[in-house]
Order: sequence, then C-alpha cells, then structure tokens
Amino acid sequence: MLSTFVQLRKDTYSRLTPVQRLQVARHPNRPTFLDVALNISDKFVELHGDRAGLDDPAMVCGLASMEGQTFMFIGHQKGRNTKVSCTPTAACCYTSV
Repeated sequence: MLSTFVQLRKDTYSRLTPVQRLQVARHPNRPTFLDVALNISDKFVELHGDRAGLDDPAMVCGLASMEGQTFMFIGHQKGRNTKVSCTPTAACCYTSV
C-alpha cells in the first residue's frame, strides 16, 4: 500500500509544469517544519533561546523521540498567513552578535 502511494505521488509530481510546481511550493497550507516534526515523532519538545537570552522564531529546534530513539531536530519555520509573513523578521534567521 505504501509503495502504491509513493508511486502515485511520484507520477503526479512528475507531470506538473514549472508553474504548477511553483504553486505547490508556495501553497499556504503546505506543511511547515513543525507540522512534520510533530507528525513523525512520538514526542517533540521545542527548545527556545540562546546563551544571550534571545529567541529566533524562524529557527526551530527541539528534542524528539521516535520508536525509543532520541533525535535533535533543527529546521526553518515560516509563517502561515500574511500577518505573520509581513513581520520584519518573518522567515529570516538573524544572528545575535
């Protein structure tokens, strides 16, 4: 069943035009990093901040467990709507120097 799903997805995406691929990449309901991390792991604990006490909302990291193994997940998080996407640091990682 899984191989049928994978083959169907592969066939579907192989027939897309470049414009359609762009539309898929920019779709507002496309899964974000947190969506994926929460769905593939049994438990996910997000870590916040750095040694200077700052928190970058565009960079997400945390500890996750899957089938008894612990992993560190690090990813880039973008906003889902225009309000979040129009903030000055939306989806832009920043450094604290």
